[in-house]
Amino acid sequence: AKGQGLLMVSSSPGAAEGADPAALEPSVVLANLYSELKGFQLLGSKETVWGGQSGQLIAFKATVNKRPVVGRSLLARTPEGSTEVLLLITNQEAQKDFSKEFERLQRR
Repeated sequence: AKGQGLLMVSSSPGAAEGADPAALEPSVVLANLYSELKGFQLLGSKETVWGGQSGQLIAFKATVNKRPVVGRSLLARTPEGSTEVLLLITNQEAQKDFSKEFERLQRR
């Protein structure tokens, strides 16, 4: 993410026993996935479908190593209880190129 951007797909294990499997708290999920992400501010959120599962599409801004970044993420809970994440973080100059790839992956 130094100067350009970061695009990643990840899956994390199921929720802890007793946790609400429907709750996908973006700041917590993304902080666990990408620890350098600081000062998370949610800009918007909407329900969507990703990979045949209901999910949440979010837009946010934050800082990475004291640099301001913007991002988008798709969060979806699998039937097994794990969380799938598509994460895009870019600086302003790289936003257009990374956004095209994010949208391609979103359509999977």
